[in-house]
Amino acid sequence: MNQSALSIAYGDQPSPRALVVAEILRSQGHEVVARAGREAFLANPEPDLYLLGPELAAGTKALALLAELRRAGRSAPVLLVDEAPDFETMRAAVELGANDIVLRPLESGVLARAVARAAAEHAPR
Repeated sequence: MNQSALSIAYGDQPSPRALVVAEILRSQGHEVVARAGREAFLANPEPDLYLLGPELAAGTKALALLAELRRAGRSAPVLLVDEAPDFETMRAAVELGANDIVLRPLESGVLARAVARAAAEHAPR
């Protein structure tokens, strides 16, 4: 996995905030593909990294999607983006294999470091 240019599948509620996140990632050299719901994530090839808001456009919950991705054998790193996750959400995310939870409002440097860290943890050795 090349850290300088990752393919990132991004799912979140449609909003100006989601557009800003995608633009931040693109400005860092990444290819960002917006995916609306469960089917779009499972039907397409696995990216280098998944970035998921708490709930996707099609009403899919991020944790449910993460569980499905893992059951389907998808092993790419997963970053969750949330404003104020509670303890149970954080616990479930870790148990399901999320690499990190990035808090909103997002700062581009924080997001860049989380993406780089997740990519490095899953780079072939």
